Amino acid sequence: MVAIVIILSAIILLIGTKSIADTGEDAVDRESCKASVLFKERSKLLGKPLIDDVSCETNLIDINSKDEIEIKKTIANEMYDCWYQFGQGERDFLDTWDFGKGDNYCFVCSRIDFSEETQKEISQVTGLFDYLSNEPLPLHNQESFFVNMYGEDANQLDSQSILDVYSTDKPLYIVFFADKRTVNDLGSSWVTAGASGLCAAGIVLSPITFGTSAAVGCLTAGIVTGTVYTTTHKNTFVNGLYVGQDSQIMEICQQ
Repeated sequence: MVAIVIILSAIILLIGTKSIADTGEDAVDRESCKASVLFKERSKLLGKPLIDDVSCETNLIDINSKDEIEIKKTIANEMYDCWYQFGQGERDFLDTWDFGKGDNYCFVCSRIDFSEETQKEISQVTGLFDYLSNEPLPLHNQESFFVNMYGEDANQLDSQSILDVYSTDKPLYIVFFADKRTVNDLGSSWVTAGASGLCAAGIVLSPITFGTSAAVGCLTAGIVTGTVYTTTHKNTFVNGLYVGQDSQIMEICQQ
């Protein structure tokens, strides 16, 4: 009997240790990415980075949960981690003089796949907008994701103009992007080039602009495939997150 207890305790400890190790590895990857972004930004000489690339890893997530709230929590956390590791939109690590027009960049932070069990129980994830608007992020004093990303402009986001339904039969991608190729005052207009690194040929942009922030839906043949949440940094470059299910994003971002 004592031997059985010891064996069971060892198994539980092993599982717990592996879980902690996995979480720790993800945290190390995020901090390594963030540090490399900062290093590249600080390596710039006359607007040109001396570092070729940043050191970031795509997080591969398999969701087995049948709880839609838990699924939305996972998505929101991955969005936050993606935004965090790239300096929350404040790190200008792009080449100002690339091809004489400025640089652009995108990276797939997370690919989220849904298990067959999840697909059978939950065919669509809905209400993500409300979750991002209202649910507090861990360790952020009841601050929601949108407040964390947009600050005072968060209450100007329009849920009617943003994709809020994602099918569980396809992967969901969370992508960071930044673009310096064409930058104007986003307070009055949306620069198409700001998200052109994300929206492939045949995909058009549907802008919703306000203040210095914007949310842009990427549509292909009239079908919404994702949402781009954008901000600007001192009107010098456009950056943000793409959340959607267009598999072309893997090729566009060269993953």
